[in-house]
Amino acid sequence: MRARWWIAVLTVASLAFSAFGLAQPETGKAEHSSVELAAADPAGPSVRAAATGRLTLDFNPQTAEVTVTDLSSGAVWSSNPADRESDEIAKGIKKQDLNAQLLLDYVDPLGKPFQLNNYIGSIQEKAFAWKKIEGGVEVLFDFPKAGFAIPVRYSIKGDAFSATIAADRIEQRDKYRLVNIYLMPFFGAGSLQDDGYLFVPDGSGALIRFNNNKSIYRNSVALHKY
Repeated sequence: MRARWWIAVLTVASLAFSAFGLAQPETGKAEHSSVELAAADPAGPSVRAAATGRLTLDFNPQTAEVTVTDLSSGAVWSSNPADRESDEIAKGIKKQDLNAQLLLDYVDPLGKPFQLNNYIGSIQEKAFAWKKIEGGVEVLFDFPKAGFAIPVRYSIKGDAFSATIAADRIEQRDKYRLVNIYLMPFFGAGSLQDDGYLFVPDGSGALIRFNNNKSIYRNSVALHKY
């Protein structure tokens, strides 16, 4: 039996995010102590957050990465690509995204859109904290410059792994409003050496082979003017 993965991706289509009853304190600093989180130690090693007879869950207090290991097969899944530093394809902000567990879309009062990830907005700012919970770990990502605080929970039970955003405890303290949150977009991403393929179930179907050095598809069918 394969291990099961449950990842809740929070995508909010409305710009009026506050309508969902999210906390919006008037003062400008996240109350980390309100959830009794232990401060992350930048120099500390990964900690074993939880273990079952089938899975283990490890958390890195320096990078906020989580790693799930299947004890029966030895397979390892990580929230972020292990070889991302050597990735020569991703450039600029896209390469910084590889270090993130959250990607955010948000707007200012005039509706101007912005994008941010929790690596730049929280981890590099040393503005996140964590604590152990039953079966896993909870991480509070504070974004001091954008005025957000987003709690994320990772846990395992039996042969299942779960990643969720505690949406009822998201804080918005500034003029900006959240539009979309993408949780763990790179969970289980392959390496630059992986041999395999992705099946696209569209029409007659198609296979996209990993690491085939093809980044742009050009249609070879000639276009005719009638």
